[in-house]
Amino acid sequence: LFLGKRSKLFTRVTRHRVVPQVLFQEYVFSIVQSGVLWQSLDKDKDGYVSVHELGDALWPLVRGQLRQTNPDIHDDVLYRRLLAMLDETFPAPFVPAEVAESMRKQHAT
Repeated sequence: LFLGKRSKLFTRVTRHRVVPQVLFQEYVFSIVQSGVLWQSLDKDKDGYVSVHELGDALWPLVRGQLRQTNPDIHDDVLYRRLLAMLDETFPAPFVPAEVAESMRKQHAT
């Protein structure tokens, strides 16, 4: 039986407890996920994710939809268009924050 603001269900749903241990676990898991993703994208292990590396990761995910919407355009042309779009959107190679900071310090000295 739902009794409005005094019901146990309402109280349980609206009460949100922040548990530091859970926040830390989520933070650590997020770091691990980010690291694994970065390593999988950075194929040549140079610390950057180039447009080609990003395109290679995206191509299997978008190829089917691109083929459906552009059936008479060859895959090579669609792939080059994807790379051009990525290059316009992300003109510089992706670099992790700590690498960017290290590079900035090296160039400052």
